[in-house]
Amino acid sequence: PIYVPAEDEALITELLTGLLDEKMTGLTTEGVEVRRYLVKCKREWHPALQLLADGEIPPAKLPGLPVASRARAIATGELGKHLAGEVALFEPPAGEQRRWRVRPYMRTARLLTDFPFTAPVTTTVSSPDCAPYSWTWPRGDALRSDVLVFEPDEDSTPHEPLLRFFRAGSVSSPAKALYVLVPRDWAIEPTA
Repeated sequence: PIYVPAEDEALITELLTGLLDEKMTGLTTEGVEVRRYLVKCKREWHPALQLLADGEIPPAKLPGLPVASRARAIATGELGKHLAGEVALFEPPAGEQRRWRVRPYMRTARLLTDFPFTAPVTTTVSSPDCAPYSWTWPRGDALRSDVLVFEPDEDSTPHEPLLRFFRAGSVSSPAKALYVLVPRDWAIEPTA
């Protein structure tokens, strides 16, 4: 343990945060949304999720949240099994700004493997000026379609294949290759 006088705590916190801030390469880390993936681990495909919590969000996405104070997002439901505690801080619009600023409390941009497609990505938003309420992260609704279409992620490699969720159901796309996840008991037959 190292003794730090109270007046120097902020300086030490900033220093340690800078030393421990590991830059993530590959996957995007900016934005406020959920991205779903299929990732291949040990010859098997697993559902995965990336929670982006670093960016801005319009007030319409946070109904009922007063713009007078900060708010915190706390992981709940399935997300609470993968991330513990507070995941993001929401700072209200200030001055000329019209959007809330979202800042991550932890490294939320890493892939959370084995996060079921059928589980929504939920948090509890709490602020000193309002009662806590449940909030589904943008693009974090449960995927309930029997047909899920994926495309290769730009960071995918032959040794570490990574497929990013594109759309549920029927799809028309100029992409050279798309991958479709269907239930195991389905059979696919060519029409011609």
